[in-house]
Amino acid sequence: DILNDLRGTGFNEMFDRYFGNRHFNVKGAAINLELTITLEDAYNGITKEIPIGKYPPFTIRVERGIANGAKLRIKNKGMPNAFNSNSERGDVIITVKILDHKIFERNHNDIHSVVNVLYLDALLGCEVEIPTINGKVKVKIPQLTQQGELLKLKDKGMPIYQNTPECEFGDMYIHINIIMPTRLSDAERVLLNDLKNLNK
Repeated sequence: DILNDLRGTGFNEMFDRYFGNRHFNVKGAAINLELTITLEDAYNGITKEIPIGKYPPFTIRVERGIANGAKLRIKNKGMPNAFNSNSERGDVIITVKILDHKIFERNHNDIHSVVNVLYLDALLGCEVEIPTINGKVKVKIPQLTQQGELLKLKDKGMPIYQNTPECEFGDMYIHINIIMPTRLSDAERVLLNDLKNLNK
C-alpha cells in the first residue's frame, strides 16, 4: 500500500531497481582470497585445502606452470544472496602468489640462475654440477667462458601452463659469475707471470 501511494513519485521505480526481482535473482557476492605457494609448488602442481570462514573448506588443484598473480575462479562457493537463499551463491576468486626463490628467478616460462665458476675453470673449461628446479644436472663450461655469459639448458624451465596433451617446458638460463682469487701463493704468482710473459 505504501508503494502504491508513492507510485509516480520516483521512489517506487528506485525501489524496484534495487530491490526488484532482478536483485533477488542475482548471484551472491564473490569472496576474494590469496593463496601463497612456492616456485616448486608451481612447477609440480599442488592440491590445497581452502578454508572460508565459517563455511566448510574445499579442495582446489593448482595446475603445473601457473603464473604469479593468476586468478582461479571456483563457482558457487562464495557468499549467498542476502535477499534470496534460493539464488546461486557467488564465486570464490583465488589470486595465486608465488614466493620469491633464493636461487631461481622466473621470467614467464623460463628460469634464470647465477652459477659461480673459478677463473681457471672459466679459462680452461670444466664440468660443474648445478641445481635446477627439478634436481641437479652436470653442465659443461666451455673454455674461455666470459663473465656474465649465458648458457642455455633446454626444457629445464617451468611447465607451460595448461599445455596439453603433453606438457612442454620453458628453458633455464645460467648466468656465469667468474670468481677471482683473493690471494696468490708464490708458486701461483710465478706461473701467472710466466703466462703473462707468454701472452706478450
